[in-house]
Amino acid sequence: MTVRDCQRPRGVVLVMVCFILFFLITLTTAYVYSIQTELRLARNYVDDIKAYYLAKAGIYRCIAEMKRESLSGKLNPRADLPEDAETLKRFEEIFLCYPLGDGNFTVKYQDEFGQKGLGPMDEASLINISAWAESKSYESLKQLFRIALVDEETINKLVDCLIDYVDSDDFPELSGAEYTDYEKMDPPRSIPNAPMQDVNEFLTIIDMVNYLDPGSVDYSLWYGTPGYDTNEWMQEIWHDYMEEVNPANPPECHPGIRRFVTVNSRTSQVNYNTAAEDVLRVVQPDSWENIINQRKVEKVQGSSGAMRIRSYGRCNNYSRMVEWLVYPTGSDYPSLLKSYEE
Repeated sequence: MTVRDCQRPRGVVLVMVCFILFFLITLTTAYVYSIQTELRLARNYVDDIKAYYLAKAGIYRCIAEMKRESLSGKLNPRADLPEDAETLKRFEEIFLCYPLGDGNFTVKYQDEFGQKGLGPMDEASLINISAWAESKSYESLKQLFRIALVDEETINKLVDCLIDYVDSDDFPELSGAEYTDYEKMDPPRSIPNAPMQDVNEFLTIIDMVNYLDPGSVDYSLWYGTPGYDTNEWMQEIWHDYMEEVNPANPPECHPGIRRFVTVNSRTSQVNYNTAAEDVLRVVQPDSWENIINQRKVEKVQGSSGAMRIRSYGRCNNYSRMVEWLVYPTGSDYPSLLKSYEE
């Protein structure tokens, strides 16, 4: 053995092998982690898609049931009528967490007044503010606006502007406004001179009344006063006020008219069978109690218009909601008017 051989470094190969192994293990670990992440994302995406189609399945199941029930006239079964008990039991079986595939769907609703139910919601349980304006129901509209307003002059302006917004002519009502007035606003607005397509178009009418008479009305007319939903004592004040129906002494809080109205019912008539008590107080201030008592024992005046179907699909930890607004068409399947997804 030479002196040079004795001085040659030893273990270099082992160090290099260890370094290469460490590099390969790190690379493999990162790759495995990346693959697991991709698999989790793929599973989550699949679950989300499944939840969406489960919600759609609930929509179609409800449509099929609507066709079935339309033949018996029980689109809106009520718990207080013994004759609807069988339909309600069936709704609970087919609409409440109905299992399908890897998940389930639920078709249910809760309206602005807290009424809950399975199946579709009757849009005619609300006031069609656009249809009332088209038919120039002055007194009924005034009664609606008295929910939140006292000043009759402001109420008249709201009614006239609303009627001008939906009518087809260019001649303003006494306190109303037509397209030339909307063009003067900043920014300029336009009006359809046709029935409303979205209920929130009413905010444009509030803006116009404020343009004509600054400070006379604000968005609380539409949305209600803060705290109404969270304070029971405020709700009691509102109900006491409605008992008296005294516009000269309005409550300090009110729910706003947004929860009372729709533009989708395709009828100017409110269905007394499905309307909430607060809606009946506005529509029939002198006889709403009689209607409430009568419908506890039998069907009363009214028929359904458009129906709102809200379906919730759930798969593992994912849920989706699909909402359709449909119009029953007798023996055929309902026609779709609007849809919404989230």
